[in-house]
Amino acid sequence: MIEKLNAGAKLFALLSEYPHLCRLVSESMSQSPFILQRISAYPELLDLWVDSRFSAQITYADAEEIYPFRFLHDTAFHDASTEARLDYIRLIKKEIELKAAFHLLHHSSPHHAISRYLYQFADIAICTMAQTALADIERRYGRIAHFNFAIIGLGRLGARNMTLTSDLDIIFVYQAQHDPVSDGQIQIGATGYALKLAQRIINFLSTHTAQGSLYE
Repeated sequence: MIEKLNAGAKLFALLSEYPHLCRLVSESMSQSPFILQRISAYPELLDLWVDSRFSAQITYADAEEIYPFRFLHDTAFHDASTEARLDYIRLIKKEIELKAAFHLLHHSSPHHAISRYLYQFADIAICTMAQTALADIERRYGRIAHFNFAIIGLGRLGARNMTLTSDLDIIFVYQAQHDPVSDGQIQIGATGYALKLAQRIINFLSTHTAQGSLYE
């Protein structure tokens, strides 16, 4: 972990200021391979551990009220470029998973609440990536009147019972009037429009960025 730091002074200052953190982190890393891998790869995530919300019990509260879904109300996120959005939501996922792993290891939150917590993030991530993909498609091809598009979750996603290693099983469904075309400079029919949108969503969810991948 220390070898991967750009500069160790910040970490050592953090451990010096919060002596209990060194014991808690070392115990967690020695007992959880997932936490060991995550902290070793991204030591900056240690900053989360000093936030009281990190150790606060995970409940069934609405997703918007659960740390760290702060990006939902972040104007900078909604105004950011597509690439910045992809990186940022992947960073949030790392924080979500680290908190979930911590609570699983220390039995500080009910398992069903942790599973729901992971589902809530996945649901928001899918919706956010779908909105981002739709905006990209509209910029290129325009809009189609009376075009409806839905994403149906199956498996653990559909059951709202996800784990740290869950992938996404999803089905795309679209509805449009008879033989419509988009109103952009490049016009395409509803089937092609839906296919491009689905492909873009899958790409946004699964592609690797500087912050890794989101879901398989």
